[in-house]
This record gives sequence, C-alpha cells and structure tokens, in this order.
Amino acid sequence: MTKRICRIMLEYRSGDEILKALRRAVWESRQTNPELGSCSLADVGLTRNRAMVNVTLYFQKDP
Repeated sequence: MTKRICRIMLEYRSGDEILKALRRAVWESRQTNPELGSCSLADVGLTRNRAMVNVTLYFQKDP
C-alpha cells in the first residue's frame, strides 16, 4: 500500500478552530496534490508546541 504524508503547522486555537483548520488543510492538500484524489485520509498526527500545532496528515491509496 502506498502512503503519502503531508506536514503543516497551524496556529494554536480552540478545538473547534483546529478541527476546521484540519478539514481545510485536507481539502487544500487534495487540491494541490492531484494524486491524493485516489487516496483516503488514514491518520492524523498532532503535536502541540507553545503557539503552534504540528500536523501530519497520512493518506493511503484506496484499494
């Protein structure tokens, strides 16, 4: 199985705002990387720094 990884940084906000930003990041990743059109979001990794959240999006190719 092929995995694709996208890493982004988000400004730390409330949980609702981070969720909205994650959804937008997934959408933008798919728009800028056409090969992700045939992939599903498999996992999300979050690590919080002082003012930022490091986000790793793991996409997996659909069977």
